[in-house]
Amino acid sequence: MEGCRVFLIRHGQTAWNTQSRLQGHTDVPLDAVGREQALLVAQRFAGANVAAVYVSDLIRAIETARPIAHAVDAPLIERSDLREASFGDWEGLTREDLIQHHADSYEAYKQDPLNFTPPGGERISVMIDRVLGAYREISDAHDASDVLIVTSGGPLKGIALNLLEGTSATFHRLRTDNGAVSLVERGWLTYWNDTHHLGQDASQKRLDDALLRGRL
Repeated sequence: MEGCRVFLIRHGQTAWNTQSRLQGHTDVPLDAVGREQALLVAQRFAGANVAAVYVSDLIRAIETARPIAHAVDAPLIERSDLREASFGDWEGLTREDLIQHHADSYEAYKQDPLNFTPPGGERISVMIDRVLGAYREISDAHDASDVLIVTSGGPLKGIALNLLEGTSATFHRLRTDNGAVSLVERGWLTYWNDTHHLGQDASQKRLDDALLRGRL
């Protein structure tokens, strides 16, 4: 992974995001805002030299990745192991639903998310392990190239958590906004949750262009 740069992109907004509903493996498409965010991410990377765009096989990630792959003229490769965790019986529930009807288990999730398994779902640490396996395979396959990974918040936080050698508390403190871009460069988390392309000023755009094309 000596020369590999991996850009991490969270999918655009869905209706369930605006309602604070847990999505997990439920295949919720982008809403109008999310589709616009996908186009803005694509504009950010337009013309960049990217070897491939890897994407979770869930529709919200695919709909985000398609215009990006077109903008960089790179293959779009779906991987099921980049999926968000399955939240089982909790999928479709809001935070308020969890507080009202599943208070004890929700509190357990907040206290130690890495070691928590949602009812009927997937242990969060298991999700992180499978995503890290995919991330390492992708990085090793593109040792001297830039690649993009488009997926959900949980997998992105899992990658960052591993790089930071963090804990359950770290996992909860990693903010991931819809359409945000992060960068891992030679094993370093160079920047995290950058959204300036969704409404950036000119100086920020120039800096990003320099990072993207000039390898500053």
